[in-house]
Order: sequence, then structure tokens, then C-alpha cells
Amino acid sequence: MKNIKILSVIGLAVLLSLSGYISPVEAGSNKVLKFGVDADYPPWTSFEKGEFKGMEIDILKAISEKFGLKVEFVALPWETAVPALGAGKIDLLAGGMYITCERDKILDYTSPYYRENGFVIIKKGSDLNIATALCCGAKVGGNAGGTQHEWIKRLAENSKADLKPVAYETDELALKDLVSGRLDAMVTDELVTLDYLEKYDIEIAGKIVKGYSNEIAFGVQEGDPEKLISVINNGIEWLYKSGKWQELWTKYMNINAQPMYPLPLTRITMCK
Repeated sequence: MKNIKILSVIGLAVLLSLSGYISPVEAGSNKVLKFGVDADYPPWTSFEKGEFKGMEIDILKAISEKFGLKVEFVALPWETAVPALGAGKIDLLAGGMYITCERDKILDYTSPYYRENGFVIIKKGSDLNIATALCCGAKVGGNAGGTQHEWIKRLAENSKADLKPVAYETDELALKDLVSGRLDAMVTDELVTLDYLEKYDIEIAGKIVKGYSNEIAFGVQEGDPEKLISVINNGIEWLYKSGKWQELWTKYMNINAQPMYPLPLTRITMCK
């Protein structure tokens, strides 16, 4: 996955002014923006049959086409993706990323466009429940570098629960261990869980109701040197008002999951 690198050149190099924003490809510039992608996080982002797919991929493609951005999508393991953005190796990061104060120290965010909770999932037929899946020596997996694994570690450190956090490079690897019985439980996000239920022999033990609700946004380099926050925020608003957002939502999301309105959302996660 580290070597997957797909060049998607979208739109023409045009001069565009949008609420004071000037596109980075103005005046015939050949600059190509690098958009980092977690290629294993459906329905937000994935890589299938040589092509990037997902809700966020289509969002970025539509915005790039409308506003004349030249874009290169680059697949990165999630645990290296945030540091890569912080180091300026990529210009934007997609992959259902949560706004956290730890990340806020090294990058900036667009306005959020969704808020979701987390789930604890177990192998189908398991006798575990939401309580026993998080105690008593249980091995609990989560995406390394993500809020899932961080939440599991905090629970292990700050409570009397006897659980063993296990970090995985991808959700797919964790799910395989969960189904095979090498893992007792796994923490995942709300919408990806609905996708996993259709693909794996798993079930939901329960919803996490404390310390997990998160806002999803795109990340950009600290200081926003490419002026992407303005164009992405305006692009999300355009997608929402044009009806294209609902089309994408219907295409990728479970029928019971409804988008937040209006978009983009006002950020509520504030950091010092």
C-alpha cells in the first residue's frame, strides 16, 4: 500500500476567485497538490482495482474539478499519514479524520462536515457484551495512530478495566484477527462499522457513549500555505446547496445514516 501512487489531474489551470480565495493553479501554474489518503477506510476512502474510491475521494474530485485544482492522490498508512502532513510532505489528508487537540498542534483543519460515535464490535456469536469486551484480559484492537487505539489506551490507563490494547496498521488486519479469534474485540467508527457488518462475520457489542464523539474534517498543513481551507469549505457548501452532497451520501452511506445540515458544520472541538 505504501507504494500505491495514483496521479489524478483534474480540471484546467484557470484563474479563480472565490470569496477572496485565489486557486493555487492560477496563471497557468503547473503545481500539483498532493492529497494523502488512507486507502483502507471505506466508506470514506479506499483503493480498489487500481482506483481510489469513497465518499471523501468523490468530494475532493468534485471540488478540484470545479475550482481548477491539479491533484495527486497518494496512499499512506494512517500511522504515517498525519506526521507526513505535519512535515509538509503532502498538502491535504483524507480518511475520515477526527479533529483532535493533539493533531491540532501540527496541522490545521477545514470546517467539519460530520460528527459520529464509536462502536465496540465482536465476532458474530461471541458471548461478550459491551462490558466484558472491554475488561477481564480482553485483547482490544484499534487503528494505530487513530483515535480508536488512543481511546482504548486511555481506557486501559485510566480505569480498572483489565484489557490489552492492540494496534493495527489497518482495520482490515484487525478484522481478520477478530474473525479468526486472535482478537476479542475491536473499536471502530460509526459509519465504517455499518460497512464492515456487510463484509465480515461480526456484530456490534455496543456503542461508546463517553469520550468518543468526534468531528470529521480534512487536514491541511499548519498555516494553510496552499490556501486550501477556504476552497474546501466553500466547495463543501457548494456540494450541499447543489444537491450533489446528498447524491454522494446516498451512494456511499447506509440508508439509516443521515448527513448533518447545514454544511459545513461549525467546529465545537476547541484546543488551547
